[in-house]
Amino acid sequence: TTPGTRSIATRSDYELPNYQTIPDDATEVTGSAHKDWFQEGKSYKITGDYSGGIYHSGRNACALYISGTWTPPASDGKNWKSVFNRGLKVVIMPGGKIVSQSKLEFNGTAALEIMPGGTLECKELYLTNTGYSSNQGTLTVSDNFKFNAKTNFYNTGTITIGKLFECTNNCTLTNKGYVKTQNLKMTSAANVINECTINIEKALTCNSANSSFTLNKGTIIAATMEFNNTKIQLNNGSMLKATEKILNIWDNKYTNSGGDQSLVKSPL
Repeated sequence: TTPGTRSIATRSDYELPNYQTIPDDATEVTGSAHKDWFQEGKSYKITGDYSGGIYHSGRNACALYISGTWTPPASDGKNWKSVFNRGLKVVIMPGGKIVSQSKLEFNGTAALEIMPGGTLECKELYLTNTGYSSNQGTLTVSDNFKFNAKTNFYNTGTITIGKLFECTNNCTLTNKGYVKTQNLKMTSAANVINECTINIEKALTCNSANSSFTLNKGTIIAATMEFNNTKIQLNNGSMLKATEKILNIWDNKYTNSGGDQSLVKSPL
């Protein structure tokens, strides 16, 4: 475990981090433009108000801790492109905040960790990484939140998405908090594990082979639901509820286990 942290156990091979302190040797990111490239094995921090970019090559492992407020600028088309490259871990500490008016993207092994009391607000968020990221605080995306490339994302906090939540290409969303979005779209063997609430104002669309939903005392509510070749497992009193209709296109498999009855509910 990283110094200054303890981990919260989950039921998988991933442990939610609980960063309580910033490393003493972390370098403060200051000024309107932090021109120094992040170095291998180093820690960096933003503890006040910062509105400049950061520069990370994607060839080294390092960490950025945010306990203040970071307002990233728009891409300068050169070194700062609102992209977090492989090897960089971004930790939003309790009371810390990132506020962005543009798209933020995490690539490769770059990781995003939002602690309880931490906040991320952005226009779009793309996770094209192959590791684990998590939200234990508040994540607000005004437009689209997309992840793929075997991304594993854990939520125990609150996620609000203005338009589309899209999961694709063997990625997994594990939700033990609250998710609200206008639309949820799943393709290419995406997986949702839900143990709390996912509230979809419009459409849930799962139109791809080998995608799955596993609910354990969880609830998913949407206006419409469309499933095609999807595995749906409802455990221990879970509920799948469509307020308008459920459309089963082809070869869906519903299963149930646990002591309490689960429910699939729809007018049509």
